[in-house]
Amino acid sequence: MLAAASFVVAVTLATWGQVGMLLAAAVLGCLLVRARTSCCVLLAASLAGGCIGSAWLQQALSARVPVQAADRSVSATGVIVSLPRRLDGFPGGADGWRFDLQLQAPLPSLPAVRRLRVSWYSAQAQRPCMGQSLAVQLRLRPPRGPLNPYAADRARNLLARGVDGYARVEALQGAPQVACNDRRQRLSERLRNTLGQGVAAALVPALVVGDRRFLDEQHWQVLRRTGTVHLVAISGLHVSLVAWLVWWLARWLLALPAAFSAGRHDAAVLALVPASLMALGYAWLAGFSAPTLRALVMALLVFALRASGWRLSVGRILALALALLLALQPGLSLMPGFWLSVLAVALLGVLAGLPRPLLQGHALMTLGVGLVAGAWFAHWSLSALLVNLVMVPLFAVLVIPLALSGSLLPGADALLHLCAWILDGLWPALQAAARLPGLPLPVSQLVMLALLAAAVLAVRPGLPGARWLLPLAALLLVPTLQQRPETGQFDLLAFDVGQGQSVAIRTRNTLLLYDTGPDGALAARQLLPWLLRQPQGERMLVVSHGDSDHAGGVARLVPALSFRWKLSGQPQRLPGFSACRRGQRWQHDGVVFSVLWPPVDRRMATANNNSCVLRVSNGDFSVVLSGDIEKPVEYWLLENGLAPADVVTVPHHGSRSSSSFAGIRRLQPRYALVSAGWKNRFSHPAPSVVARWQSFGADVVNTAVAGAIHIDASGVLTRWRQAHVYPWRQGAPVVE
Repeated sequence: MLAAASFVVAVTLATWGQVGMLLAAAVLGCLLVRARTSCCVLLAASLAGGCIGSAWLQQALSARVPVQAADRSVSATGVIVSLPRRLDGFPGGADGWRFDLQLQAPLPSLPAVRRLRVSWYSAQAQRPCMGQSLAVQLRLRPPRGPLNPYAADRARNLLARGVDGYARVEALQGAPQVACNDRRQRLSERLRNTLGQGVAAALVPALVVGDRRFLDEQHWQVLRRTGTVHLVAISGLHVSLVAWLVWWLARWLLALPAAFSAGRHDAAVLALVPASLMALGYAWLAGFSAPTLRALVMALLVFALRASGWRLSVGRILALALALLLALQPGLSLMPGFWLSVLAVALLGVLAGLPRPLLQGHALMTLGVGLVAGAWFAHWSLSALLVNLVMVPLFAVLVIPLALSGSLLPGADALLHLCAWILDGLWPALQAAARLPGLPLPVSQLVMLALLAAAVLAVRPGLPGARWLLPLAALLLVPTLQQRPETGQFDLLAFDVGQGQSVAIRTRNTLLLYDTGPDGALAARQLLPWLLRQPQGERMLVVSHGDSDHAGGVARLVPALSFRWKLSGQPQRLPGFSACRRGQRWQHDGVVFSVLWPPVDRRMATANNNSCVLRVSNGDFSVVLSGDIEKPVEYWLLENGLAPADVVTVPHHGSRSSSSFAGIRRLQPRYALVSAGWKNRFSHPAPSVVARWQSFGADVVNTAVAGAIHIDASGVLTRWRQAHVYPWRQGAPVVE
């Protein structure tokens, strides 16, 4: 077990690029083990794990589309290896699809690239499907994405899934060579057609074949808030349940033949064969996704140990399963869901020998796993305890068996409709539970560990070293460990939201969000995790104007957060907002907020020039948030007392229509912040605009290059990509 554990640690460290820690981990392990043989085994396991993890990481990084190849046009042939997902909102009414393309031939000058995430927009394109072979002209993009505190790291997720870059179809060079005959897509569409357009039509394909394309943001919001996401993802629960049901049924069917057989075979052991085959078939039906694969490996390992007669503890089985999984797929260590599964199994091991393991296990799993998932995914609610207490048995006994039976047995549509009736009846209850308030999220890893230790001690107070764990639980008494500005000071965080804008200003007790980014999905993934963790009790929202690149996240953020009031330069385009007008002024914690534009008596023809311009100052340090104003507004502000500022958000993402010489000369900022998309189609910021700001001594910092930008109360600027360096983030330049 110790060797397997050291192998897991070594693979994980090497996969995360921290190879220098491998030797220290191996030496520390040897110091803890006295036997010379154990030291040799431990060292060998550590070195083997380090070699496997390092080799995988180097190979995966070398296969990525490099930054230098951005926007390169190449011809490619490949096979669609994922279920195509529809993309909405493309201008001109074109159909949009996104899928993974496994290349069948090396790309010119990029022979290591194997798999691309492809977007295809075309008004004439037929619907793609999994298994098709395509010959296309592609425009390449490197595997990168927004980088913000607490938000998902898209580059890491792509690396873990073996995706080497993005691409966009420019032209189809021939008709698809294979018809749409993929088993998963056919079955998913049949289920969709059979069940209609209700909630069950979105949930059942996810339960049967792992097709979650029909779950929209409202579905995910309800599932996240009730802690039931795991019920609609084919994971350890589903695979283990199906395997156990088949084993239980096969054991009884084989009991009589086994009793009269010459070899006196054990029916329980013989039943492991159909159970293993069923688990393998379910994983195959789900496309061997990462959660399904790890559940399958765990189930087959347990079956093999049971058949061999070995009796191993949960800890030993977990260590062996982890070692096997990471040896096969080292990239799993980069997936948060993988470690959630590990934690779930480990917590089950804590329950061994308890008198009421079912009830205690449910509470510990919901609180423990829910706590860590909340820390990672920005929601944690006690309602999950009661909801899962009802939903898990219902899904185990009724929903999953009915869904699988109705899908796989011929002429069993009645079972599907019964399953749909149950799901449609449960969904309103889930929606009601989702409206219950959530719990405060852990603001640090120490608090998360303290809560987890407290949950374990609640069910196992007699654990070895429990007294030493109790001081950790005392951290629960600490109101917050998160740093906040002192009274009279404020800090700034400019989010990396692509071709859009969102900036947060924090004082001691208040938070002001200026703009919400270009769309709701991005706001939910990149802004909300950070916003939910802020201890400031009072929130305000200012949306500069109604264009989507600044107001796109309003519909997602306003229901999720409580804003005391909401202002905009174009309130007529944003229901529930009040007008932002020059002369408005308020003060919080010694920090003054002043609206500089637009005046009450002026209306501009363009949306950009109606942007709400806000000045934030404490007397020693000041910030001007400029929205998308253009030169005519800048000239008006110069004539009406525009004062210098330490930090300025560059108007209109650095467009040539803004940033006049006169305006920059008056402002004289230390930092000029540009919020723009990397390699955006508008070429923002314009090189001449950047040179203009720099000529007046400003440090121009672009979110497309720096990631999120934080400026603390003392004026120290931090670029998120430079401050948090990992191997998969090094492909992008870090110098503007």
